[in-house]
Amino acid sequence: MHDGLLVKKHLDAMLVGGPLVAQQVIDATVQRLRDSDATMALAADRQQLFGVLEALQIQPLALITAFGRDIKAEIELASQVQVNPVRVPARPFRLEDLTLMDEDQAEKDIEISRTIQLIDLKAEWELRELQALNATLLGETVLRLEANPCRPMVYARALSRTAHGIKVSRAGRGLFLRTAGFAMADVLRDVYGDACRRLKSWGVQPLEFRSAPIVRAGTAPEVDLTQPDALLNLRDSLPKQLSTGGLVQQQTVELLSRLFGQILADPRLESTVKDVIGRLQASVVRVALSDPTLMSAHNHPAWSLINQIAAHASDHPRFSDSRGSAFMEFVEPLIERLAGNANPSAALYEGALSDVQAFIDSEDEAQLQQSQAAVKALAEAEQRQTLMPLLRQQVMHQLQSAELSETMRRFLAGAWVEVMVGTVDELRWSLERPTSEPKRDEVLGDDREQVSDSWAQDTSVGALPTVPMALGGSDEDRRVKAAAQRWLQTLTKGVRCKLFLQGQWVTAHLLWRSDNGEFFMLSSSLAGGMHSMTRRALERLRIEGLATTFVELSLMQRAVDSVLQDLDEA
Repeated sequence: MHDGLLVKKHLDAMLVGGPLVAQQVIDATVQRLRDSDATMALAADRQQLFGVLEALQIQPLALITAFGRDIKAEIELASQVQVNPVRVPARPFRLEDLTLMDEDQAEKDIEISRTIQLIDLKAEWELRELQALNATLLGETVLRLEANPCRPMVYARALSRTAHGIKVSRAGRGLFLRTAGFAMADVLRDVYGDACRRLKSWGVQPLEFRSAPIVRAGTAPEVDLTQPDALLNLRDSLPKQLSTGGLVQQQTVELLSRLFGQILADPRLESTVKDVIGRLQASVVRVALSDPTLMSAHNHPAWSLINQIAAHASDHPRFSDSRGSAFMEFVEPLIERLAGNANPSAALYEGALSDVQAFIDSEDEAQLQQSQAAVKALAEAEQRQTLMPLLRQQVMHQLQSAELSETMRRFLAGAWVEVMVGTVDELRWSLERPTSEPKRDEVLGDDREQVSDSWAQDTSVGALPTVPMALGGSDEDRRVKAAAQRWLQTLTKGVRCKLFLQGQWVTAHLLWRSDNGEFFMLSSSLAGGMHSMTRRALERLRIEGLATTFVELSLMQRAVDSVLQDLDEA
């Protein structure tokens, strides 16, 4: 069913409840803080507690009103994206579009992730049921987290925004978020439960849950496609009564039919992708009957092509990323030609695979070329960051024997070093020969404005801070930090990562990293498409378990696992 009136009615009920959620969370947070006063033995902890309580009680009505407004805004945004997804624009990238994710932004994402985890743990069953009810309400056949416009991320982002609006210290904000996270988890468990009961009273039934094949972390699949003759062994394990006469060809056709059936049932694939891959079934069967290597080698061009299409399409969903639409527009005629060929072969699939890979590579290169100005700015920022301590060391050495006031010493070793670093950049730039008359006039014009512009504040990437911010506390686990730094060293161009950005998990491609590994540029399906990050920001996410190299079972491996599960259940 898809009832637009019920969808709106449900959304309106959740929006109306936003201010009440804000009121209950703040009240419960204040009560928890008061109750914890007696258990705080350290004076510093008690001081933070008093600071947070005072901040919450200065203008409680204004705070609750702003919090409730943020909750409603996040719910509305999530519902709009669900109906009219924000698509990543396919246009040239501009330097002013680039936002550098530094340690502060990483800390915000870490805060949001912790709040989401608290809500997930506390309201696990209520959330699962609400997700199934939302799927039915929207007429969907698979469970999607995004189908729920009131998912934990929505409330966690609103809480984070509220926390950063409270005038307390960083430690005080952390205390507030930890306490409010527990309070919000309790409140939302009741809110989600009420929403489920309300939807059921309107006649909405939850979508039937179908479990996915269970693959335990750290264990190999029962049938590992990367092993020789894996599909042959699976084919031989089919029940004999399912293949009349036990003929090898019939067993092959039967297995391929089962595999494509599982591909078309895979909940991770969009319907368009399923349709495209499904058209290849007859063609793959014809290849299998004439080419034994298709059943004996996991890297046969036919399987590699199917896996590549599925992986890239999953990284760039059509509903939120224009690159996904462009990819499918390229793939569809390619698949049509394969499916219509009466005598398909491995060579034919090899050519199609090369075409797909060339399209993906050209797409990545085009993205990088469009952002060359940003890449250049990041590279220059890294050079300044490298040059700064060397110049400061030289200045300090020169000042050792000079009779200067302490104020002058601080100025020369601080602000003046920053000026010199900027001067080196300008000097290097001025030595570049103009390539045209307009460029020459531009250089001369910039020189005339140099005196006034040298003290202007620039908020672009070219003026990034050159002094790294402190990370963590004195009790930070050195072993974990060292492991995170080793992971960063493994990141090379083209690597796929799973990152927690903007309150959600996304798959990101590494397009560029600076020479010294201080800056990274990645692309994803999130609005904006491009993300530049400092090394320390990535390191913080990695330490908190919010950044990892992307390792996923291929589409064909998932299909094999599902076939095995069906055989076991039979």
